[in-house]
Amino acid sequence: MPEAGETGFCTEAWERSTDIRSAIYNMPFVQMLSDGTLPMEIFQHYMLQDSCYLGQYARALSTAASKATTQEDQIFLSKASAKAVEVEGALHQGFLAKFGVEETEKGCPSPTNAGYVNYLLATAHTKPFEVLCAALLPCFWLYMDVGLRIVEQSAPNNAYQSWIDLYAGDEFGDGVRKMQALCNRLAESTSPLIKEEMLKAYMHAARFEWMFFDAAFRKEHWPDISEQEI
Repeated sequence: MPEAGETGFCTEAWERSTDIRSAIYNMPFVQMLSDGTLPMEIFQHYMLQDSCYLGQYARALSTAASKATTQEDQIFLSKASAKAVEVEGALHQGFLAKFGVEETEKGCPSPTNAGYVNYLLATAHTKPFEVLCAALLPCFWLYMDVGLRIVEQSAPNNAYQSWIDLYAGDEFGDGVRKMQALCNRLAESTSPLIKEEMLKAYMHAARFEWMFFDAAFRKEHWPDISEQEI
């Protein structure tokens, strides 16, 4: 959440996304993650999908780093790309090992997952740097927001506590604040037209975040055309 009295891109994005954030807080996936009652098979499906997603998200971050105009931004985005694979990847591997699932069993991304990563990669290769950064921000910010909201009310001995702790933690939060600062700075120095594109990109990606949790809860998969009457 932006600081009280703060203005700028992130404040406006936060206000515009109120309904999306409320929907995320109240969806069964997040509520059951908090109280530890989320069925393990749903969380396994989510982790397999998120593992697929992170590899492509890291590619979008790498593309953003290549577009950065300052060394500081280039270093930050490059490190963020590496952390998406290393730190969050280690979390996934830990859970997948607990499930007895090999990385080679990840399978294909769900329709929602494919739609999200294709949107990010298309934005990375066809839109200005400012718009790309705005599209990448929700994956940072909304995960921290969810982690911070549920960490205090998490059930004792919650099987998903390491997931909650990662996204509520100081290290992840530091990366979020750096990404917020980057987006604020870019919005301040760009045209009103590009700033509005940034806001639209942020909202589009934020909706995909809600859709990703929802798809995981439904264990979304591609329809089997062979089962359909033609």
